[in-house]
Amino acid sequence: RNARERAGTLAVGQLPGELQRLIATEPKQDLEIDWRRALRLFAGKSRETVLKSTIHHPSKRYGTTPGLRVKRRQHLLVGFDTSGSVDAEDLAAFFRELFAIWRTGAQITVVEFDAEIQRTYSFRGRPDSKVRGGGGTSFLPLLRFANRQATAGGLIVFTDGFAPTPLLPLRLPVLWVISARGVAKDSPLFRNLPGRKVKMNPSA
Repeated sequence: RNARERAGTLAVGQLPGELQRLIATEPKQDLEIDWRRALRLFAGKSRETVLKSTIHHPSKRYGTTPGLRVKRRQHLLVGFDTSGSVDAEDLAAFFRELFAIWRTGAQITVVEFDAEIQRTYSFRGRPDSKVRGGGGTSFLPLLRFANRQATAGGLIVFTDGFAPTPLLPLRLPVLWVISARGVAKDSPLFRNLPGRKVKMNPSA
């Protein structure tokens, strides 16, 4: 389905009941908040240009068919911290932002992780089922997985940030989205994260 069709889809239809209630009771928020803008810009920059042969569009330059059509393809990896320190309210905020990105037409692979990867799935407007996790937190399994994904244009990590700093070179751009009650911006855990990082507002 295209982005216009997606906009009318109920995002939280399959969320666990507690998360559905949290999302439903949240007041509408202004989407121009700085961290949200940073998130959207990062997601948009993950697009890559590909050339696709087509018999329907003759080449204007050479007057031959098949021609070439330029397409913009966007594949994002989204890591969801499902460790024991991330509660239902944080997860609800994470899913709201994930849905907003998905509505733009992005292909999204969700990676649920705590101290290890719990599962991966293609996001289609709603979570696959109840999230899995509840243990400690390590970013290394997620980053190793991301480095193996040749088609991904970027990695977004939704987390509270309470984990050892990962010392691993990254193949693709990464944006860390820290929950409102996560590590403080002046904390070494925040500052030492590799790549870009933003912190959600308490009202998110």
